[in-house]
Amino acid sequence: MTRDKYLNGYECLINTEESVGKMQTELEAKQPILIQTKKEVEIKSVEVEKEAVAAEAVAAVVAVDEAAAKVIADEANGIKTECESALAEALPALKSAEEALNAISPADISELKTVNNAHVDVVMVMNGVLVLLNVPCDKKTDPATQKKTDDWWTPAKKLMAGQGFLQKLLGYQKEDITEKQIKLLAPLLANEKFNKNHLKGINSVAANVASWVIAMDAFYRVNLIVKPKQA
Repeated sequence: MTRDKYLNGYECLINTEESVGKMQTELEAKQPILIQTKKEVEIKSVEVEKEAVAAEAVAAVVAVDEAAAKVIADEANGIKTECESALAEALPALKSAEEALNAISPADISELKTVNNAHVDVVMVMNGVLVLLNVPCDKKTDPATQKKTDDWWTPAKKLMAGQGFLQKLLGYQKEDITEKQIKLLAPLLANEKFNKNHLKGINSVAANVASWVIAMDAFYRVNLIVKPKQA
């Protein structure tokens, strides 16, 4: 009985040793595969890490681009608002000037151009018109001093006697007004009498034309702000 027990135990050990040996042989056989698999896993891990870094870099670039796009959009909206605000200031004056010119009849012009010695304030207004239309003054000799003086009324009458005086003002290319013209207008517009209310008591045509001159000056100043932002 005892002998059988030992024999069974011995056989168990033998079988176990054989199983362990077999497993060891199988493990040794699979060792190259395990090594290769480990290498592949390491390579894949490196690739995944690189892809993760690349993805982070792309995400960072996209975030920067989105931020830059927002800044540009905000700037564009700001410029648009500023331009609209500036134009809103000039438009009423332009509309008022157009209405003032439309209130002048051909008969009004015919009457004014026949005046030989116009009121000094009427001449002042026409001086402004001639500056904007790039029409030079004449030179005449002052009988009292025998010195040459600027004569703005003679070329003003010639201008009014020509064809389409009012149309020239209504169709005037205000975008082409120059800094030189504005500087020449400055001393005229600085005169407190260069306003419609004062001039209405002297001559209605001069009063309405004065509104146009003032509006052209106002548009130039607004356009200085708007034009660069529209480029």
